[in-house]
Amino acid sequence: MTSRLGHIPADQSPTLPGESCQHFWPDGTFRYDVFGPRQHLQALHPENTRTHNGLRKGVVSFGQRVLDGKKNWKEWTVPVGGDAIYQAEEILRAGGEDAYISQQAFTRWRGIADLAALGSNYVDLDYYQHARWKEKRPGDVAAAVLYKLDKVCIPLPSYILSTGRGLVCVWLTELLPPMALPRWSLVQKTLAGALTEFGADKRALDAARVFRLAGSTNSRADWDRRHVGMIWCQGTPDAPTRHQFGTLAMRCYHTPRLKSFRSGRSAQPARRSEKDGPNKRSRS
Repeated sequence: MTSRLGHIPADQSPTLPGESCQHFWPDGTFRYDVFGPRQHLQALHPENTRTHNGLRKGVVSFGQRVLDGKKNWKEWTVPVGGDAIYQAEEILRAGGEDAYISQQAFTRWRGIADLAALGSNYVDLDYYQHARWKEKRPGDVAAAVLYKLDKVCIPLPSYILSTGRGLVCVWLTELLPPMALPRWSLVQKTLAGALTEFGADKRALDAARVFRLAGSTNSRADWDRRHVGMIWCQGTPDAPTRHQFGTLAMRCYHTPRLKSFRSGRSAQPARRSEKDGPNKRSRS
């Protein structure tokens, strides 16, 4: 990690499989009241603790589905920090329907070539596409996901969001430089492989991915599930656990799936720039 990226300390003792976890709402209620846009931005794009003003370089990408008769997607970037938090809160004040946020920060525009830093791993679970899970409550699916991760000895995520028709599991880490992308991508594949039975979207593992903003609404979801919100977290909603990437990767290295990757060719990061919105690959 370099001074340009900033110092984001990781939790030295995150919750591991088999240990007790906090803030699990098994009834499926959404906690957007305690994990709204501000907390979401601060978790994904924290301040630089090595500077007096907390400023970091880079931009956050926002996106939103629109119906203007010409195109159904608009996207724009905002500097990391207070401006991005203000923008997220403004989106919700304006209605907050179908709003998305990039999971990583970029130098100019959302694309692999412009990647500024990596700060999280994630898996998008489209469980609504699987007969076994599609009628289940989000909290029940989340409980099953945690049980599966425990079973395969993969560290539990920092938080889980219900996105209306699916779940997004996020493992926050310290900030990593773009050169860590191949190793980061390998962990992505391992996490998705472990959660295949829950509809893990293997096409939504790239570093330029956007997912729904906490506190927004999903126009495609059933009315009683349209709010996007936290249903489980490790730590507290205002300070979810931040894993040490090296430890997370090492734990993943001991799973059967990742061992098969290591014996073959190394993972190659996706090179396609994501400028057309979530399209068919992000429908949670």
